[in-house]
Amino acid sequence: VYSVPDSELGRYTKVVLLDSHVAFRDNWQKEYNRQSPFALRVDEKDMQRIRDELATDLKAVFSESLTEAGYEVTTEAGPDVLVIWPAIINLSVTAPDVRTPERRETIVHSAMRMTLFMEFYDSTTQALIGRIIDAEAAEPGGNFMWAHQGSNKSQAKRVFQQWADDLQSLLDDARSSASGDND
Repeated sequence: VYSVPDSELGRYTKVVLLDSHVAFRDNWQKEYNRQSPFALRVDEKDMQRIRDELATDLKAVFSESLTEAGYEVTTEAGPDVLVIWPAIINLSVTAPDVRTPERRETIVHSAMRMTLFMEFYDSTTQALIGRIIDAEAAEPGGNFMWAHQGSNKSQAKRVFQQWADDLQSLLDDARSSASGDND
């Protein structure tokens, strides 16, 4: 976590949640395809579909979590509006769903690895307020699991919820500290 000195994260009660950028680990596709049978190779359409689905799911989980925590999710700038730009980088999917005619499942220890790179900006000045970088693996609690599109999606959402909970805690702590300063 990086915070700009003297930034006042606690003054924000509303958030603009920008669309997420999703980027695979460099050479992931080439390395995955090198060890996969031809029918299971990942093409550009598969990669774009995975990026789109993860970006949509991350935004939905963050939006729902922040709304439930009492933060208004808006599209308008204002003095109490924080812009949050999440990105998933270094994505590495262990057994991606490649839409083959027959259902394929693979036993894996981790559905995927990915890093959250999230930046916070003031909505009126566009000044950088802070940055978070957190690497996670979507694992089923130390056990092996069958990997397929459904399990990959549920494991990714579990990680997204963990990140959303951490974000909510960060914002709540900043808000508590700010209100404590005014007492």
